[in-house]
Amino acid sequence: MHVCMRNIELSFAIVVHKHSSNMGEVRVLVVMIVLLICNNFGYTANRPDSHMYLEGKSCRTPFIDDGKCMDVELCDPAFLYSLPYQDHTSACQRNAFHTVFCCQPFLDFCKTRTYKQITHGTKAEPGMFPHLARLAENKQDGIVWRCSANIISVNFLLSAAHCKPTADIAGVGCTEPLICEQQINVKNFISHPEYRNLLKYHDIALVELHSHIKFNDHVLPICPYVGMDDLPESQDLLIAGWGYDQDGNLPGNLMYAIVRTLPKDECKKTYRNYNHSLGFSFPNGITDELYCAQGKLVKDDIHIDGCDGDSGGPLQVRQNDNEYLIGIIISGIGCGSSLPGLYMRVAAYFNWINTTITGSQSIQYP
Repeated sequence: MHVCMRNIELSFAIVVHKHSSNMGEVRVLVVMIVLLICNNFGYTANRPDSHMYLEGKSCRTPFIDDGKCMDVELCDPAFLYSLPYQDHTSACQRNAFHTVFCCQPFLDFCKTRTYKQITHGTKAEPGMFPHLARLAENKQDGIVWRCSANIISVNFLLSAAHCKPTADIAGVGCTEPLICEQQINVKNFISHPEYRNLLKYHDIALVELHSHIKFNDHVLPICPYVGMDDLPESQDLLIAGWGYDQDGNLPGNLMYAIVRTLPKDECKKTYRNYNHSLGFSFPNGITDELYCAQGKLVKDDIHIDGCDGDSGGPLQVRQNDNEYLIGIIISGIGCGSSLPGLYMRVAAYFNWINTTITGSQSIQYP
């Protein structure tokens, strides 16, 4: 109501200056007009019992115990446990020009979660990768699981753009290659607008689901790694998936491996003379959107790496007892060759992810 009162005072001052002889009648007319405008635009009185909050103040909704009132642009819907702006009760303050929502910043939410410890080995135990999803192609003789993806919200996954032809169904909570706790139809596969089939740049995509994922201990979204800088070479990173192994066999379980950052200059040098003979093309070299990592050398020129079927899966790091998504697996060239693995750096696509997810939702005001 404060905005309305300021408008009343300003309008009154202007009108009175022109019509000073009818001050009383003019004042009543102006007040009525401005109040009508305020009501039509959704302004409400700022009374103590109206449950209105100021930006930055604590708030609570049926879905959020410890939230903060903030501008909708600061409520990053790509990495929230739920999308609070879909809930009408989550608005702390609303008018015709500005809305402040009650939401839990994704970094605060990340601090409240714990992952099971991953030890040495290759077989993943249930709960180690609760954010990992699978994408399947729906064929006449049944579904065929192809790529992987990462849960980032109740109805969005993050995967590789080249997985689009095989993304009809998403499976979450998958403990075995053909057994998933939940199977949900894919509503929309949104490749990055700059992705091109013959190139490997911007090989990242959002997968929108027809219905919401039901979260539990084995099914949870992953939080993003927010930095654009490479992690230290000494830091263990993890990749995971159901793809083929170096012998061409499909594993019976979810597998994971430890890889480490390869410095950007060394990565560029390795790929400098590499052409598209194997179906990949990097005419602009290794750009900032790409992250290089490589597993240990296991035998002559063979390194631990991702393989066919792992595309779309995570490159992640453990920090403070939590896992953070650094990149999306886009290539495992030769399944453990001397070339390092390449990953789409998630932090480079925050704006696109945020804009795309927000644009796909219909935000309705009561």
